[in-house]
Amino acid sequence: MSTLPVLTTLCPICYNNPLKYCCPRCSMRTCSLECFQAHKQRASCSGKRDPAKYISRREMKSSTVDMDFNFLKDVERTRVEAKSEARKVKAIGWRKDKMGRHRESAKLKAKELGIIVREIPRWTERASKNRTHWDSEKNAIVWTVEWIISVDQETKTIWQHE
Repeated sequence: MSTLPVLTTLCPICYNNPLKYCCPRCSMRTCSLECFQAHKQRASCSGKRDPAKYISRREMKSSTVDMDFNFLKDVERTRVEAKSEARKVKAIGWRKDKMGRHRESAKLKAKELGIIVREIPRWTERASKNRTHWDSEKNAIVWTVEWIISVDQETKTIWQHE
């Protein structure tokens, strides 16, 4: 008579193989990557270690220290990137250049003509490419138009023209 393995020693996802891996987030044990992925989906688990979770000194390993160090490096990198982005927003959003004044004139003329103009935030890359303005010599609004054509379910910018 063969003895069957105890259920607690088998993977709780497939019930076929012995436990081999442990989820860094919730400590759920599984036998393979496929079962780990199924666990993440079923339990809505991110599978990523919670850096704020307390770990006793006895449970700490060198990999835990490495993860903490990498987390702190990510925080520092995010802080530096945010500071850089804030400088860009300040430089683009608060600067009133010549084109900005002409663009305001164009918006006023458009409003007089009953045209509703909606602008995207000035700090975006797309707004920085906008060259819409009022040309007083031609007595006309010069629009920046970007044509976007959907081809094979991929959106690609084909052509941009003033």
